[in-house]
Amino acid sequence: MYSSIEIEIVRILVALVMLVLASTLDLWKREIHDIFWIPFGIAAVVFVFIDDPLNNLVAVGISLIVVPILFAMWRIGFLGGADFIGIAVLQTLVPFSIFSDNIVTPFTVLSNAALFSSSIFVVNLARNLIALSRNHNIFDGFNETKSRKILAMLFGHRAKNPKFSFSIEDEHMGAKMFSFSLHHAEKTEYCTKKDTWVSTGIPFIVFITIGFIAQIFLGDIILNSFGSWI
Repeated sequence: MYSSIEIEIVRILVALVMLVLASTLDLWKREIHDIFWIPFGIAAVVFVFIDDPLNNLVAVGISLIVVPILFAMWRIGFLGGADFIGIAVLQTLVPFSIFSDNIVTPFTVLSNAALFSSSIFVVNLARNLIALSRNHNIFDGFNETKSRKILAMLFGHRAKNPKFSFSIEDEHMGAKMFSFSLHHAEKTEYCTKKDTWVSTGIPFIVFITIGFIAQIFLGDIILNSFGSWI
């Protein structure tokens, strides 16, 4: 009979395989078929039956808490279908998995993922500052305020041939202007216009993967940071 620790390690490995494969597929094709999740969903159910009963109750309890909220986020458009299913399976497969004594909640993977996804702002800003330092007129054709230009530098960049990106550029009465409206994760089409401002459409499942790895070793980064200050 396997110990709970051994089963937990296997659960984590299965979850990592699932997330890495899902991230690779989504980066490559920007689509993950629902069939992909079936083997991992079956694995989650198997673990429920072979693991400690207390862990099983925890897994079911977490799913009851998290899944309805994830479903609402998916319907609104904050999450894609793959993100919703991926986190739902993950929460049943490996609830509260961690190798330290740090804080973990049912929303740790999601909060860690959101934190890491904010790194896009830093990358965009650096990219735009480099372009400006090379005397590239990235705001050519725009008559926007300085504050909106700064926002644009955080949310996106000017791309000659955008790929898998969403437009943040609009036109009003012949004048170019920035549009910072939220993009629906599944319904918004990728930009095909050349030499335009876009936000890079990196699949959120990539950040979910990073967030899960961070949970294993660090717990909930945001809550633990607040805890260290109190």
